[in-house]
Amino acid sequence: MTIAELYELLYIVLEAADRVFQFWMSASFAIVIAAFLAADRLSKRMYQLITFAYLLVSLNMFLRYAVNANRFAAIRTELVERGEWYDVPTSLAAGVTQGAVFIIGTVGTLYFVWQTYKARQNDV
Repeated sequence: MTIAELYELLYIVLEAADRVFQFWMSASFAIVIAAFLAADRLSKRMYQLITFAYLLVSLNMFLRYAVNANRFAAIRTELVERGEWYDVPTSLAAGVTQGAVFIIGTVGTLYFVWQTYKARQNDV
């Protein structure tokens, strides 16, 4: 592959990672809104189903994000070997931060869902 093709592939991988992250964020907000608005109509089984489904979606999105990170690293390695890599010092920090957002966001979303369930139980 040429250097131009490698950089084009690198940006395709970055865009794919961004789409994965955006989808996960949308799913997280949808779960929060659904739990908040439908709290009175959801049974414990439904909360369990929501939790399980959301965990699967989050795991799937995290794994897809990790695959894109590995692809990015492989392309970066090839560019470094060819002496064509232009280092951006914030890229590692951005990747680590986004990984932390996945984990903290998933835990926070599930915490909100179950706090909503508990609050509904106390109101009944």
